[in-house]
Amino acid sequence: MKKLSEAVKLPSEINRMKKENLDALCQDPFIQSFMQTYQLKRSMMDDYWIELINYYEDKEVCRHCPGIEQCPKNTLGYQMSLQFENQRVALSMHPCAKEAVRQLKRNTLDLIAPCNMPKSIFDIPLDELELTGRKDVLLVCQKLALNLGNKGLYLYGPIQNGKTTIMAALIYRLALKKIPCGFVNVPGLIAELKEQFSYNDGKSDLMHQLKSVDVLVLDDIGGENVTAWSRDEVLSAIINERALRKLPTFFTSVYSLDELKKYYVLSKQKGDTIKVERLIEKMKAVSMIMELKSAKFNM
Repeated sequence: MKKLSEAVKLPSEINRMKKENLDALCQDPFIQSFMQTYQLKRSMMDDYWIELINYYEDKEVCRHCPGIEQCPKNTLGYQMSLQFENQRVALSMHPCAKEAVRQLKRNTLDLIAPCNMPKSIFDIPLDELELTGRKDVLLVCQKLALNLGNKGLYLYGPIQNGKTTIMAALIYRLALKKIPCGFVNVPGLIAELKEQFSYNDGKSDLMHQLKSVDVLVLDDIGGENVTAWSRDEVLSAIINERALRKLPTFFTSVYSLDELKKYYVLSKQKGDTIKVERLIEKMKAVSMIMELKSAKFNM
């Protein structure tokens, strides 16, 4: 197909090139389908030569798409489509399939807040996870993704065996359903709250978010440096409130609940032991308990 800039600038030559271009354009399957859908004749398309050329050239760029990150267009991630309205052919712009996926992911990640984890942990879909020898954990997660009740999951097991990745995949699936979620690493959370309380008179909007978000993951619980403040004023306060509201809470830990109970006892005083027992019981109230034994994690 000749470009306009290649034509001799005489009316006869331009008309000849226009006819040749339109003949070729009208053989394009997408343009043919458009004409058939709206019962448009070849003669009518003569008035929309430039629109058809622009559409065809834009479509050809998309046909050889190098990927959304390398999109060569000025209108990054958008493509043209033909419209027929008010007896006129016009062009409109809309996100391409890859840009639509990117927008969906961005909007979904916006629903995961508060979050002090890198967004890349949400990149692996739940359906693509494989746990050697522990299909029961994935089965429970898939059931929770389909039908979330008022209980989350307490998932414990050896370090670096995929607990956080599993939780991230599940939470992303829930966020896809427009469910507001939070995902926080507990050691990082404690450090952040200490800083907030120091300059905010003991008040924290983050604490309110953690208590009230529809779904919450507390990742690596027990990995923090335990103090009476972190245990009683932070974790107990969050979990007690979520238990009262019947909001599902998810946990990952290297400790079983029995081990966590021993780890959280800070003194031999009876009152301290009772506080920990209450905390553990509240954790049981908001989550189911599962052990992830697998030491091998495949993606």
